[in-house]
Amino acid sequence: MKTPDKQILAMLKAFNKDDVEKAITLYVDNETAKNELREEGWAPQPIKPEGQEFYEIDGEYWVQTPEMRQEGIDKAVKEMKEQQAKRKYTGQKMNLKKVLVKCPYCESEMYKQSVCPRCIEGKKGYKVRLICEENADHEVLL
Repeated sequence: MKTPDKQILAMLKAFNKDDVEKAITLYVDNETAKNELREEGWAPQPIKPEGQEFYEIDGEYWVQTPEMRQEGIDKAVKEMKEQQAKRKYTGQKMNLKKVLVKCPYCESEMYKQSVCPRCIEGKKGYKVRLICEENADHEVLL
């Protein structure tokens, strides 16, 4: 069974060493933590907030001002939209590759093509389409 110090060590290993050292500095020196929170738009209040992120330092509950909170939300939404724009689907690649499999209908050569994941066949779970060289109506979905 892990002792509390080993549990804390295991959690800290998940973070960057510089971030951990900064957090320890803030944990030890409450005034530095308070000043940093003030600079980031946080304000103290005596009552514990419900349904809102807060920090407790020396019996005070630090919450973000509504303006700064909205600014953070807007920034996060903007970053997410930029990431989505970078990940836009470019469409199915139409590359055909000859395979050793013969057509089950006419014994002709077949070509392999990937199935679009957004098409009906792709949504059914098919990944590969084999198309007959002689007759394009002969296809096998895998």
